[in-house]
Amino acid sequence: MAREYIDRFGDAHYTIEGLRWVAQQTIASFGYITLKSFQLGAPLPNNELTLPNQVLQDETDGEYYRWDGAFPKTVAVGSTPASTGGVGLGAWLSVGDSSLRGDLAKDDGYTLIPSVQTQQWREEGDIRGWGAVDGGFNDSAILAALNSDSPSVKLGGRGFVSKLLATINHKSNKVIHSGSLNFQFAGGTQQEKSGILMANISNSKVIDVDITGTLDGGIRGYGGSNIVIDGVSVHDIGVSALTGECGMGIWFGDYAHYENQTDGLLIQNCRINNIGGVGIMRGDGILVYNSKNFTLRNNNITTVNRMGISAGSDCLYFKINGNYIGDTLLAGIDIEPDAHYTASNFKIYNNTIIGFASRFVTATSGLGQLFGIDVHANTSYGKVYKNILAAGQYGKEAFHIGNHADEIEITDNDLIGGAVVIPLFIKTFDGSGSKHIKINRNRAKGTCKSFAQIAMSEDVYISENIFSGNSSADSYFLSVATTLGLNVDYNRSSNTTNFIKSGDAGDTSNMKVTNNNAYTLESGIEIVTSGLLSEVIMTGNSLLCPASSIGIYLEITADGAITNLNLRGNIIPIATNKIYVSPSATGWDTLTRNTRSQISVAYNGMQLFELSTNSNIQYLNNGWL
Repeated sequence: MAREYIDRFGDAHYTIEGLRWVAQQTIASFGYITLKSFQLGAPLPNNELTLPNQVLQDETDGEYYRWDGAFPKTVAVGSTPASTGGVGLGAWLSVGDSSLRGDLAKDDGYTLIPSVQTQQWREEGDIRGWGAVDGGFNDSAILAALNSDSPSVKLGGRGFVSKLLATINHKSNKVIHSGSLNFQFAGGTQQEKSGILMANISNSKVIDVDITGTLDGGIRGYGGSNIVIDGVSVHDIGVSALTGECGMGIWFGDYAHYENQTDGLLIQNCRINNIGGVGIMRGDGILVYNSKNFTLRNNNITTVNRMGISAGSDCLYFKINGNYIGDTLLAGIDIEPDAHYTASNFKIYNNTIIGFASRFVTATSGLGQLFGIDVHANTSYGKVYKNILAAGQYGKEAFHIGNHADEIEITDNDLIGGAVVIPLFIKTFDGSGSKHIKINRNRAKGTCKSFAQIAMSEDVYISENIFSGNSSADSYFLSVATTLGLNVDYNRSSNTTNFIKSGDAGDTSNMKVTNNNAYTLESGIEIVTSGLLSEVIMTGNSLLCPASSIGIYLEITADGAITNLNLRGNIIPIATNKIYVSPSATGWDTLTRNTRSQISVAYNGMQLFELSTNSNIQYLNNGWL
């Protein structure tokens, strides 16, 4: 029904239904105002009721009535409900004593009496109990709620917005939940511009809170233990260019308080979007360092000005799983301790990273981390598995393993997409070596130019990967240099210039290449070294190369040397030149399929062993002996 009507002069007036609606809204907001009485008349000076929530008692039966018609309503001394309009819709409506008791007995009955409602809010820890107003500046109300005996602080409920001029300093054994915070800082230090600060507190939670505004971090903390951040939304922060601004979604760790390590942190089900900051070193979705026993899971992180998730110095025993990360300026996930610090014992799994390194960066000096997942320097005992990645326009590597990494496993990951083709799937080199690296059962088809670059590394296993390049020039499944202990087996590769190649292999030893299947555009395996290439086994490989290429090519430059080769049972069906080995190589043999008829380039003095005749033979004076 309509709440208003327009008279012939064009003026709006409430209908009976409109007056009733106004009364209901007033009652809901302020409760009843009880007055005595019909017999004594309405309040002076004019014996009038002026508000729809004023109720007048009839002394003859004790009942209370409210006026359901137009205001003001005159009630003279000596009146009754019957003598001043009667009882019914549009007239007097009974609200008590029995009616009032019924209303008070309802679940929301306490709202009819403001003092009772306030007490109810305070018992629930609701900031409205301390005077918080939707859309108002509620710093003092939130502080009062935190200082109360209530174990939780309710921020007014979903959709209730509090503006704030200062950081909320969370407390131990408290839960902050349910509401929206809009911070409007005018300046100050980085810490002063954090939204909620969780400094050296324990057994504390932040749940279902929406955070935005001009601040450097939605939630920041350090030290403490047993911290839970669940269902929090942090968005549109770090874009105001305040001095020293960082622009982080959720940030744990503080070098100024490094003696306090966080022990036990769970960040889950959070939504983090549009996180900016000043310069390319600002803007992580979630950043954690100097923490142990923490889990970051099932978060949705999009459009950030640096990393999606970053775990840094002295992070121990942690998991990063089930997160969706999209549209990052740099890496999707970055495990990167600062110099002289470490990170260890971690798992990164079941994450989806779409659009890492997706936007243009003008300040390119020293810029790195254009990776999907970066396991950087001084990391150990990490497993990265079952992640799905798609590169952004400026991506360089799907996975990166930095210097001094130890016991790192990259397994069962997929690089999907196709619109963007990045240079490399994985690299294990960043100035000095890594060791005990496993790269197994990963898949990338047409999404990167080359698969793996291994250098300055020790004890590396590359097994059962499926890779298809995009037929680019100077591409490869594997590039190797200065590596001690390399196992390459049961991989499938296609559409690359070479299967294995090196610019300069340097000192590379204990290299085993077995049972791989490769289709190449030029030579299958092409290794050149100025160092010592030794203890090399290449057996059981199927190398499908063009007729004009060489199946296996091993050469030296400068003072290089090649010793102790085992080239057995390789299938090289098309290449005219099956195998070429430098004349200076020593201690090598061929078996079965690598027979005399398949070796078109041989040099005087070259020693061969042929299983079919079981005899040593030499190639001298341009003929076989």
